[in-house]
Amino acid sequence: MISNTHEAKRIEDALATGINPVELFRDWFNGVSNHPDIKLPDAFCLSTVSPDGKPEGRMLLLKGVDNATGFRFFTNQNSNKGHSLTATPLAAMTFYWEAIRRQVRIQGRVIEASSADSDDYFNSRPLMSKIGAWASDQSQRIESRAALEEKLARCEAEFGQNVPRPPHWVGFDVVPEMIEFWLEQPSRLHDRFVFKRSGTNANWNCVRLQP
Repeated sequence: MISNTHEAKRIEDALATGINPVELFRDWFNGVSNHPDIKLPDAFCLSTVSPDGKPEGRMLLLKGVDNATGFRFFTNQNSNKGHSLTATPLAAMTFYWEAIRRQVRIQGRVIEASSADSDDYFNSRPLMSKIGAWASDQSQRIESRAALEEKLARCEAEFGQNVPRPPHWVGFDVVPEMIEFWLEQPSRLHDRFVFKRSGTNANWNCVRLQP
């Protein structure tokens, strides 16, 4: 079992010399990626604001972490979340790894990834996932499961093995402005470290919060 007390002390010690929260996230993520009790370490809740101002959330998979560009995911730009991100390009991400009793919350502005990056990732996907991206008009009504499977079959016949990326299937980067690390502790006296970006540069300020 990973010691959260030891990890909290390690973070406190690192604060004296400077610590990049994106690198700290990467360290935690690498630690859980092969954990036998964590089946989807890359799963997170993406929270956005709808065009009519309502909060909304759904589960996605993280597809990349970069110190400069932040946290990447891919989706259908014509979906509900795509419309929300276009209307209000801000988002929050929440990771929770129950097996090690840790959580990470991220808030930041959202930037669309380059076409080349979206092409590269789309081309790495399994064949049927590529075809499914064409078959599903994500978030739109459909009369039945059978109708969806018929659309999939038509797209499979049309594209065969050579499936181009749909123009609406894109990557997004959440460029972090706030990252909070939460570690469960006894008696609900949890450790919380909140990093906030200082201005527009790469410097971060960190404070401890009461649980």
